[in-house]
Amino acid sequence: MRLPACAVLLLSTLAAPLATGAAAPVGTPGQLVSADAIARAVEAELRARLQAAGRTQASVKVAGRIDDQTVPAGALSTVVGSIAGRWPRARVGVPVQLRVDGAVARTLTVWVESQDLRNVPTYSADYPARRAGEAVALATAQVDMNCCAGDALESIDAVQSLRLKRSVRAGQPAMAADFEVIPDVQAQQPVHIDVARGAVRLSVPGIALRDGRIGERIPVRADDGERTVVSRVTGKQKVQVDE
Repeated sequence: MRLPACAVLLLSTLAAPLATGAAAPVGTPGQLVSADAIARAVEAELRARLQAAGRTQASVKVAGRIDDQTVPAGALSTVVGSIAGRWPRARVGVPVQLRVDGAVARTLTVWVESQDLRNVPTYSADYPARRAGEAVALATAQVDMNCCAGDALESIDAVQSLRLKRSVRAGQPAMAADFEVIPDVQAQQPVHIDVARGAVRLSVPGIALRDGRIGERIPVRADDGERTVVSRVTGKQKVQVDE
């Protein structure tokens, strides 16, 4: 069947853009950054940070999904940002920038997991603050030290001349920051109160109302009285009142 001339013209007009579109040039050139490449860059940077912090036994690996990224053509760099909060810890989101010629082309969050398994001293029971180190039982156990900030005790014997600064729970790693040097005078413990009044000197038993070190002034109370006096620490559980 022969088509009318107007129909032939309409079909030709509709077909023309299709041919033009097929021949259109491809858009701005780009480059593909694979998920594996991003993961390797993040893990390498975090391992270097752990090594620099002395966490030589710690491991780190990407735990969340990463998609391949398409960025403009140019010199590519992967910049791992600062991690919010305490680091290292068991799981954390890491900010990452893909930069092209120094300009940010993509930003993403990469989730990573870390472990720092070590054999360290741990508490065998619950203990209150101020417990003398010689009365604290410790046992060596394997612990993921990402649990805690700071350094674990180097040995079980390191606490003999120390005391706990805070209460602790059984199974927790024993941290160096948990302990402090026992003061010369301990609060709520008996003290010898030396009183100097001219040529007269006497000594009476009492109770220290605050910790103190030699040279510091602390309140004490004699056993046979209710009055509190300020005294100067002169030795182990020993103070002097100057009048």
